[in-house]
Amino acid sequence: MSSSSGAPTAPSGSAPGEVAAPKVKGGHVEVKVARLGLVAVLVAAVLAAGASLYTAWEQSKVQVQLQNAQAAADRAQSDRDKRTDVYGKFLQAANAYAAATDNLLAYVDANCKPGSRCSPNFSTLETTKAAFQGSINDVSVWGSNAAVKDEAAVAATLPPSMWSTDELDLKFNHPAFTQAYQAFLVMMCHELPADPRSGCR
Repeated sequence: MSSSSGAPTAPSGSAPGEVAAPKVKGGHVEVKVARLGLVAVLVAAVLAAGASLYTAWEQSKVQVQLQNAQAAADRAQSDRDKRTDVYGKFLQAANAYAAATDNLLAYVDANCKPGSRCSPNFSTLETTKAAFQGSINDVSVWGSNAAVKDEAAVAATLPPSMWSTDELDLKFNHPAFTQAYQAFLVMMCHELPADPRSGCR
């Protein structure tokens, strides 16, 4: 006998009072969830790869900066080493040329009186003059602007060192030479050490 109340009856296999879950055709719900999970994994992978690339780029940039800084420091040290050698040899050559000039002038003053015959030995003067000119050339190539200026001040107190057909002009201004020599030393003290001392004067 059929029910006349019109109430829906539970589907076959369901307990009275329960509503069965909707059936899924073709597994569309499961596929959608799987696709969302795959997209999330891919996005995470892309973000992780981008972060790795950015970190690597930053590290590479820092490495290049460090390498450039080290190269600049090495060049600066190489320049200081070269100038230390050039400046030191210049002062040695200037001192030797000054001594040879002073000795020759002393000989001429003592032995070459008017009306007398004397034979001064110019060999030492010529040797030291050539060495001095060579040291001037090196300062002109390797030295700073300050060094070239101070070198010229030293040379101005001595006989011309460049070869010339003109008559030799023997001169030696000892006080001016000492002052210019000392100024060149002060320039070296400021320029050559990586950390110059405050007492350079």
